[in-house]
Amino acid sequence: MTAPSIPLHQVTSHDVTRDVTVAANWLATEKFPPHPIIPDLRQRFGLTLLEAVAAVREATLIKGRAI
Repeated sequence: MTAPSIPLHQVTSHDVTRDVTVAANWLATEKFPPHPIIPDLRQRFGLTLLEAVAAVREATLIKGRAI
């Protein structure tokens, strides 16, 4: 049985897990992040595709708040 899919546009910051938060903090502070970032985040932190995208979104917000 597969988990129900959630359309990407419906994922909110409330869906962020601890692993996503850790990945987002790492990415936000990484001076030279690897490219492409999504596969790297998935492998490095064991995230799903949706979680990796959420981590990138959270990292962007973290960096935006730091300005």
